[in-house]
Amino acid sequence: MVYPVLAATIANPTSISVTSVQVVRNVIETGDFCVAFHYNIAYTAYPTTVWASDSFSLNFYNTNGVTVLSPTNPYVYIDNGYNDNLGGFYFNAAAAASMTWGAAYKIGIIPNPADFSSPPANYYYTLQNTDYTIETTQANNQTVIQTYLSNTCVLLEQVYSGLSLLVSSDVGEVLSADGENWLRGALPGVASFAPHLFYTQYYVPLAETTNYNNSLGTTYANRSSGWDINTGLNWLASQTGLDSAGTVAAFIFIITSLVFTVFCAWKGWGVEPGLLGSMMNIECGGLLFGGSLFNMILFAGLLGGIFIFYIILMRRA
Repeated sequence: MVYPVLAATIANPTSISVTSVQVVRNVIETGDFCVAFHYNIAYTAYPTTVWASDSFSLNFYNTNGVTVLSPTNPYVYIDNGYNDNLGGFYFNAAAAASMTWGAAYKIGIIPNPADFSSPPANYYYTLQNTDYTIETTQANNQTVIQTYLSNTCVLLEQVYSGLSLLVSSDVGEVLSADGENWLRGALPGVASFAPHLFYTQYYVPLAETTNYNNSLGTTYANRSSGWDINTGLNWLASQTGLDSAGTVAAFIFIITSLVFTVFCAWKGWGVEPGLLGSMMNIECGGLLFGGSLFNMILFAGLLGGIFIFYIILMRRA
């Protein structure tokens, strides 16, 4: 003989109600539609054999109360999902394009007949004008929904003694670990439309197009064009066939040569080694920065210096 196995049934709740609702828009993208609500499937002793996610469904209906626009189920976090809980629906801009702001949509809390010997009646809540925010900007709507959820968390802390959903932090009051876990499950996307409730916040960076040019380089290159010293260097450059940088380099080589000559005289070596070294130093500068004519003059000077060095020192020796 085969005996039938009957599914466990649960007692009916003492009442079903929606305590409060908040409807906002433009919270993630322009034109979206978001509903958050606090509801209660009241039990003195809540069922332990069947979770509320199985025994009830949460539906968002069109104004006719028949067409389901978005179905979900109670989130099970405490009391197996019964008693006071949070729920929500989010419609992106595309899904909300055919929806009317301020319309009398309905939230339905629908029991699953299979889990009851005599199921309770369906419960419907019709959205009121006061449930809709008057704000239009993203920042203001996010503030409205964040304030609503924060206040609701305070109420839930009073209902469930010992449960902490909010904590103080260096950035203000934010959700605790329990608060984050509950709201993330009950309101998918809550971290995006109520980011300031979370200690760690997520943002999508906006890409900016940057046009690069050499305007700053041009500014730096021309910043000394009117200086007197630059005018003088340009004149010397035109006389020697060098550019301004070459003229500065020539001055550096000349000063170095003079210092070297004075050093040789101070050491008692005479000025001849210093003069020869200076000529070689200047010739190196000419090779690096000078034009052809300038190099020929310097090279001839170098040969003359070597000849003078030979006459004065080598022949004397």
